[in-house]
This record gives sequence, C-alpha cells and structure tokens, in this order.
Amino acid sequence: MIQVLTKPKPLTDPHDIIIRGCRENDLHSQEQLYRQFYPEMIKICQRYAGDIDGAGIIFNNAMMRVFKSIKKYQHDGKLGAWIKAIVINCALDHIKNNSQIKRNINNNYNRRDPGRRLHF
Repeated sequence: MIQVLTKPKPLTDPHDIIIRGCRENDLHSQEQLYRQFYPEMIKICQRYAGDIDGAGIIFNNAMMRVFKSIKKYQHDGKLGAWIKAIVINCALDHIKNNSQIKRNINNNYNRRDPGRRLHF
C-alpha cells in the first residue's frame, strides 16, 4: 500500500486559528471566541432568561460547554450555528433548573403554612 503525504491545509480562516487555540486550551483563543460571539449570543440568552443576570449565567455555562467540547466540532457547519445550538440548550437547561428550584421552594413553603402559596 502506498501512502501519500500531503501538506496540511493552511489555516486562513480566523475561526480556524481560534478553534485550534481553543483545542489546545489557549486562554487567549478562548477569550477571543468568547468576545467574538458575546454580542449575538447574549441577546439570545436574555430572551430566554428575561434578565441580564440570568443571561450572563446562561452564556457563561454555554461557553464552558463550548470549550469542553470544541474538539468534537467537525467544521461541517458554521461555528456560530454550533455555538448557538449549545447556547439554546444551556438556556433550556437554565429554565428547567429554575422552574424545579421554584417548585421546590414553593413545596417547602407550603409544608410550613399549607394555606399560603408563593407566586413567582
């Protein structure tokens, strides 16, 4: 069997350079990726969270997931779409977790005073 050696494809797209840095856990590359997608993604987070504090939590959690799974990114789609999917999944997780917390608080409160109910 003959093996053909080819030159590696040069990294011309700025996203490729940032992705490679993130895969190597380079903090500067991670910061660049974070800052590049913050303006667009924080708007999505805010729509789901309803406030800027919740949006910040969602975005930070999403970016942690991005950094942990950047090695799985296949370049078969746009990077922004891949990150957006992660952001939306984190937003849905945030909503789910917050509704469970509110339900637990309300249940604990009702056990102490069954005639009263908290409203969120």
